[in-house]
Order: sequence, then C-alpha cells, then structure tokens
Amino acid sequence: MEAETAKKELPCSGHEAFRYNAEFLTSREKDEIAGYEMVYYMGKRIALPREELDRTDLYLQINDPVAWRYEVLALLGKGSFSTVYRAFDYKKKEMVALKIVRKDEEYA
Repeated sequence: MEAETAKKELPCSGHEAFRYNAEFLTSREKDEIAGYEMVYYMGKRIALPREELDRTDLYLQINDPVAWRYEVLALLGKGSFSTVYRAFDYKKKEMVALKIVRKDEEYA
C-alpha cells in the first residue's frame, strides 16, 4: 500500500498532528502523540491497519520517527542491552546518533 507524508505542516502541536493524521496512526501512536508539545517529524504514514505492529519492544525501521522528532536513517550497531541508530534531528536540523536501551526486567 502506498505511503503518504503527514497531512499537517510540521512542526505543529501533538494535538494538531493527531487531528490531521489520526487515520494513519496506530492506537499506541494516538495515545503517545497527543502528549507531545511539538511534533517535528512523522515519517511516511501507511493507510492500513498497523495494529499488528504495536509491540512492547521498540522495533525501528529506516524512516521511522522517534519521539516525533528524529528520523531513523541507519542501524549503526547492536549490543545485548541497546541498539544505536544514525538519525536526523528535525528540531535542531542536524545528524545525531540515538542509543535505544532495552527496557527488560531481566537486565535491570
């Protein structure tokens, strides 16, 4: 199915992003995005049921948004407790590395 860019010009408030893009958000994303003061990046939104993608572990793909601010560009490395991605920060307009630490009771 074809992807389309967010319908609301960014940056905008989380409430506006929710209102204009609700049909492209999973239930988890809807709960999350409304709580953000500002949304800088939404990525490509796919108009199909994506509920099966909701999961407890964070699984990122290229072009995915993180914190509605960063665009995942590449996987840089993986370890037992974390994964590092190259990303673009749309708020500061710069390349960054994002380290995503696994939240797992077994490792706490």
